[in-house]
Amino acid sequence: MKGLSKWLGQIGIGGKSDDAISAEGPQPEHSPLFQEFLSTLCLNDRDKQFRSAARLVANHNYTESLDAYCRLQKLYPEKRSLCEIQVGMVFMYIEEYKRAFDSFLAAKVHGADEAESERRIWDACTGILSKNVSHQQKTECIDLYLRLFPNGKHLPEARALVQVGA
Repeated sequence: MKGLSKWLGQIGIGGKSDDAISAEGPQPEHSPLFQEFLSTLCLNDRDKQFRSAARLVANHNYTESLDAYCRLQKLYPEKRSLCEIQVGMVFMYIEEYKRAFDSFLAAKVHGADEAESERRIWDACTGILSKNVSHQQKTECIDLYLRLFPNGKHLPEARALVQVGA
């Protein structure tokens, strides 16, 4: 699957390696919610840390939530797929569908639930299709979905989009 990320980057759908969650660095002035998140890092309470990161997303602190999930992924590599899904969701909220696609693909590669991976990747595909990207990029996105999920739930819709030329 590592080659898929490289392939995605070549066609402009991916952007980052599947070896790292992309996140902007910390901001000069942190919000109180991010300061709260940082304070949880010295605790040995993983659930509290993840709840604190989720509050950042819920409060639309997207840059800080990307930073939080990047830190959590480094602290808990076994939770990589969960962190990638959350990062992908942040990118969906800010309509960065190509980056969301890449994060959801990384989550799949790192063990995310197959049905959830399919749903999230399809959502990112439809987001990409809604953007002003080239016909080739749209077709390649759908083709990749078809390769990843040959018996997928969205198979008829994906095939129809390929036939009409996305």
